[in-house]
Amino acid sequence: MKNKKGKWEFDYNGQIAVDDYKGIILASYITNNSTDYYELIPLMEQVQSNLSEIYDETPVNYQVRADNGYSTDMNTEYLEQNGFDGYISSRKLSREQKKIQFI
Repeated sequence: MKNKKGKWEFDYNGQIAVDDYKGIILASYITNNSTDYYELIPLMEQVQSNLSEIYDETPVNYQVRADNGYSTDMNTEYLEQNGFDGYISSRKLSREQKKIQFI
C-alpha cells in the first residue's frame, strides 16, 4: 500500500475491536487498505458475528469509540442504524486538538 510519502510499501493495516472493561479481543483482522474509512463496518459485523455465537440475543447499546480515521458519514449512519452508541472523533476536532500546546 502507499505510505504517507506516496511510496509503495509492503504494509498491512491491522483492525481490532477490544472490550474496554475486560480487555478481551472481540474481533480482529488484517487488511491492505491504507485508510480506516471502510474498515469500521466489517469490524463491527465481525463483532456481531462473534458475539452471536455466545449470546442467544446480541446485547444492545454497545459503545463504540474510534479515532478520526474512521470518521465518515457512512460509518456514523451504520452505527446509528445498528443500535451502536458511537463516538468517533471528527478530523476537524483532531486538527484543532493538535494545535493546543500542553504544558
